[in-house]
Amino acid sequence: MHIRKAKIKDIEQIMLVFKDYEKASVGYLPAKYKSLRNKKKPFKKHLRKALAKDIRQRNACLLVAEEGGKVLGFIFGEIRDDKNLLFNRPKTGELYNLAVLKTHQGKGIARMLWKGLRAWFAEKKCKMITLSVNSNNRNAQEIYKRWGFDLFYLRMIRKV
Repeated sequence: MHIRKAKIKDIEQIMLVFKDYEKASVGYLPAKYKSLRNKKKPFKKHLRKALAKDIRQRNACLLVAEEGGKVLGFIFGEIRDDKNLLFNRPKTGELYNLAVLKTHQGKGIARMLWKGLRAWFAEKKCKMITLSVNSNNRNAQEIYKRWGFDLFYLRMIRKV
């Protein structure tokens, strides 16, 4: 298993992992919000563009877990240097996406990807790392707790 920065040539394989991840994540959505999912055909085109942008972005890191030339998982994080009136917020890394093919879960791939991204954030002098996770995804929440994350902020949603 090899963890490395993603390259443009990896996009199609990353999209396969993303598709696998999306199938699972729909199950965590309450029924009344499932209609918010984008299922239109241009989605693939937009995803390709977004991944290419993420790979090229200077303040972001997209890592892949590769074995035998096959991408088995990916993690994406970005540096946020927001100013906040209420908090003295230091330079912060934001973990946005972490996905591993369902057939390869439970083998420590996510942990290896996380260690790689955490090292990148440390190298970039981030003092804090944040993430968002679906409130129904108890598995992911438990993993993040094991990795040292604390519940800090609860985001709620409502249709108008």
